[in-house]
Amino acid sequence: MERSSINALHGQITVGTLILQDCAVGLLFALLPILGGTSGLLQGVMSMTKSYCSDKLGLSLELGSFAAGVMISTTDLAQHTLEQVEPIRNFFAALFLASIGMLIHVHFLWNHIDILLAAVILVIIIKTIVVAGVVKGFGYSNKTSLLVGMSLAQIGEFAFVLLSRASNIHLVEGKLYLLLLGTTALSLVCNPF
Repeated sequence: MERSSINALHGQITVGTLILQDCAVGLLFALLPILGGTSGLLQGVMSMTKSYCSDKLGLSLELGSFAAGVMISTTDLAQHTLEQVEPIRNFFAALFLASIGMLIHVHFLWNHIDILLAAVILVIIIKTIVVAGVVKGFGYSNKTSLLVGMSLAQIGEFAFVLLSRASNIHLVEGKLYLLLLGTTALSLVCNPF
């Protein structure tokens, strides 16, 4: 939005892809107990089915909030509403990022800076290639595909939530958890560049 790219073709594709990625988080949350061995396959399938049905029936708070935002964006009051909500949105974003910052162990990451930098570089390169390839596969130009790929080269903020959940069920622990937190954080910091 700051660069006025939101209405450009690559901006629209980027926003659509971000929404799709965020929706996939619900599926990943349902799969985590199965992967962690704390839930059987039947319970996992029931959890995914329940998640799918609640979204379809409009029972999800997140989905309802998103739908409300989409509906408001089509009205004449969209810009005014966004201006009114922006300070609250910024406050919660700052609170979220501060809480994530408290999880980061700087000393540990500094001692493993080689692994951390290698992981971030791999994430940026692989995600750019994969996203650009998918966008190109849908028939968009090389330039648009590359712009979208570069825009989405970081690990999303929901990774922090998924990592926390995975840690709680002992799917990811110790050094790997700290490295994944660091990789996610550093990839987000590098994204604007």
